[in-house]
Amino acid sequence: MHIPDGVLSTEVCVATGVVSAGAVGYSLHRMKTALADRTIPLTGMMAALVFAGQMVNFPLGVVPVSGHLLGGVLSAAVLGPWAACVAMTMVLVVQCILFADGGLMALGANVLHMAVVGGLGGYAVYVVIRRWLGGGARG
Repeated sequence: MHIPDGVLSTEVCVATGVVSAGAVGYSLHRMKTALADRTIPLTGMMAALVFAGQMVNFPLGVVPVSGHLLGGVLSAAVLGPWAACVAMTMVLVVQCILFADGGLMALGANVLHMAVVGGLGGYAVYVVIRRWLGGGARG
């Protein structure tokens, strides 16, 4: 769920913005040093796929809320944790600016819980499942 403006205090928004900026910056650095040139276009394509997939909402039972694709986990499984963090950040910035999904002040918090935790946590879950199934770890 995207956090709208006004829910978090200014201090929390600034703190999560700083942490998110550091995490995305580190992810960009890791992408630059560790990944092949072909990863950059793949990251853009994955961001576009996740963006389109997250536009499709579906109802969650009888409560008046809806859900959509968890793009961080999908991106992490395909791209790895660093590129997934960058791809999800791109998606969240576009969703925030064009569709008002979440607020601009809360963008750092949204990036932190959907791109950073979603990407890195999603990759950790992917590695555990892959090892459990006997495939080893890649990425």
